[in-house]
Amino acid sequence: YVNTSATDYFNKSYTLFNYDVARKFNSVYVVEGYMDALSLVQAGVPNVVAAMGTAFGDTHLSCLKGKSVTLALDNDIPGQSHTYNIIMNHKDIPFEVVRPYTYKDFNEALLAEADVKKLVNDTVPAPLFVIKHLASSLDLKTVDARKELWKSLAILIGSPVDDEFRKLYPLNTLYTPYEHDYYWTIADRIVKGKRLKKGGN
Repeated sequence: YVNTSATDYFNKSYTLFNYDVARKFNSVYVVEGYMDALSLVQAGVPNVVAAMGTAFGDTHLSCLKGKSVTLALDNDIPGQSHTYNIIMNHKDIPFEVVRPYTYKDFNEALLAEADVKKLVNDTVPAPLFVIKHLASSLDLKTVDARKELWKSLAILIGSPVDDEFRKLYPLNTLYTPYEHDYYWTIADRIVKGKRLKKGGN
């Protein structure tokens, strides 16, 4: 295997490994590498694609238009950060995300004889992933950290952080009445009635 540069005849930004098989399914898993895709196929999950050595982006998503997409990138810091960026750059797509698991990726899980099919089917809605991803990098015992999470959630669903927003959604709350918006609807279901209190989360 040689990771070649893109050419006029082979544009990796428009190519997904195993797409010829996965395109026959209504739902598709997205992983980072070829070996992860092959690991899922070996585990009995044929509807999986992998980017061809490039970041998963708009052109790849255009190939999956109309399908339910589950992000199953590597279970490490770069993989989780990439997942977060994909979601933030495509907020109109209702992604599912595989929950964090013990292994770095599915290839490692397969080698450890783990139940890979069970791992890949344990998913959460993208908004829940985003909330947990943001919260995991912040110390929510501090006011500044809670402000940062609060602002990030506002930005996530496109609400201006202005005086009116501050009045409607004080710092100690995480829910909102914007039921028409996908992100707010899911976030509301997750955290309705739960508050970030000083000294804890």
